[in-house]
Amino acid sequence: MGSLAEKIGEQKFQPGIWLAPFLAAADSELFSENPNWFVKDKKGKPLQAIRNPDWGFRRGFHALDFTNPQAQEYIGDLFNTIVNKWGYSYLKLDFLYVAALPGSRFNRHQSRAEALRRGLEVIWKAAGKRPLLLVAGVPWDLPLVL
Repeated sequence: MGSLAEKIGEQKFQPGIWLAPFLAAADSELFSENPNWFVKDKKGKPLQAIRNPDWGFRRGFHALDFTNPQAQEYIGDLFNTIVNKWGYSYLKLDFLYVAALPGSRFNRHQSRAEALRRGLEVIWKAAGKRPLLLVAGVPWDLPLVL
């Protein structure tokens, strides 16, 4: 990924990447190795945040729980790599509303808005002020000012 960003930059374009950082596919390595990092439904099972058969994933997607320090660390490390090691300076972050879906979280004292805000803060801190961030799928009715 780093060499691709470098080649894009050599052509005088800004390297960009489109991500859904608050989601993991149900059949992903991240989800299967860390099922406790995800928002739970009323039965204590990982909440299905999105299901779209057109994307080629039959079991849907689950929302990361940003009240969980381990999930925060993972996303922080990921964005540090994407921006500071690979060199991507334009980030489109999509489907962000899933971090604020109703459900049970690691820290039951934090609101859904606080969970979403924490996820964005982790990304902002890890990426630094260098990249341009385009956010999509954000519930604007929640108080999220950074």
